[in-house]
Amino acid sequence: MRVGRSQPLAHARAGLAWVWGGNRDFGLSLLKDAQRAGRPPWRVYAAIEYAKALFDHRSPEALEEAEQLLNKTNEVVDRYQGWLEELLPRPEAGASHQRVRLSRVTVLDWLLDSDAAVRWQVLRDLVHTPAEVVAAERARVATEGWGARLLALQGEDGQWAGGACFPARSFNWRDENQGQPWTATLPTLQLLHDFGVDPCSDRLRRAVALVRDHCRWEHAGQPFFSGEVEPCINGRTVRLGTYFDQDVDGVVARLLGEQLEDGGWNCEVENGSVRASFATTINVLEGLLAHERATGGSAESISARRRGEEYLLERKLVRRKSTDEVVDPAWLQFSFPTRWHYDVLRALEYFRSVGDVPDSRMDEAIDLLRSKRQPDGTWLLENTHPGKVHFALEDGDGRPSRWNTLRALRVLSWYEQSAT
Repeated sequence: MRVGRSQPLAHARAGLAWVWGGNRDFGLSLLKDAQRAGRPPWRVYAAIEYAKALFDHRSPEALEEAEQLLNKTNEVVDRYQGWLEELLPRPEAGASHQRVRLSRVTVLDWLLDSDAAVRWQVLRDLVHTPAEVVAAERARVATEGWGARLLALQGEDGQWAGGACFPARSFNWRDENQGQPWTATLPTLQLLHDFGVDPCSDRLRRAVALVRDHCRWEHAGQPFFSGEVEPCINGRTVRLGTYFDQDVDGVVARLLGEQLEDGGWNCEVENGSVRASFATTINVLEGLLAHERATGGSAESISARRRGEEYLLERKLVRRKSTDEVVDPAWLQFSFPTRWHYDVLRALEYFRSVGDVPDSRMDEAIDLLRSKRQPDGTWLLENTHPGKVHFALEDGDGRPSRWNTLRALRVLSWYEQSAT
């Protein structure tokens, strides 16, 4: 693999990701390519060699090699000296070394030291690694880590937890005040989508075919990709169906006919509501945008999407149009997974995905996003939506969140690049 003169750092970062992911030889080959392409990126080289030392059974020889590399430049020594202070003098043979603290590594290194679902998006959106490296990392989502765990949980009936929106036999969760369970087919497919699992892989095609053929909505037994009656569910169905190459044109047509006069959508229309809700609107907008990107859309669908975006922008993504008050303080906290819920970061991620020049009416939301950046450069998980899950993705509210940090950094990258 030849490396352009402008890409050595990207290849070195990619090498670091591969080393941490377990393929040390390929990671080091990328590093060597990067070194031959231009100035040796000693800072990243040291990080890779240090990761190598940790993977080499934390052997004294590997640590000594890392120490020698760290001493090659003062810049690297300053950055990594704390690691050496934690690990040296080396303990006796057989003793385990302390895991590196977050404060000792850069945010980018911390993000790359994660599940493949996070790593491949960091490589694509923050490191801007060559496409072939990103694709190789993305392919791992279906075969290892979180993605593989979710796929293994699919039932023989093609569903997760025996249901479409809710697990089978889960009708007492409201009475038990346990929060909505998130283990059924819809929230699980949302996670696989958010992980970026390759929809073209044979494993995913088989899984989605089972959903298409066997999963039915609790509302009235409709086939999963035909949608049901609530636009907040149907918006997600369109997004998932588009991603997994299923026909959702009929669901799109239904959504276009359900847009309210103020430009948004609301699941409570059947109960008499005539005003849109932020949560339903963001779910529908994400679906319409995905469908438009895949099919080209229609004049009607593009116009509807633009009207829905205007609904949010008129309200500065978080305020009432009538009083300018914040609609819900919970929207100022950032969650992941977002499920069906709305928050400011989710809205900003949507507008980033649209790709237009940022509208000045989202400046307040950007200021909020910047204000939540921690001294170590991370963003916290703040508002986990309660309910049963397959397994945890983060360490809990109030702790640094790789997902929120990734999402925040790519929003700010889009916003700041557009401003220059």
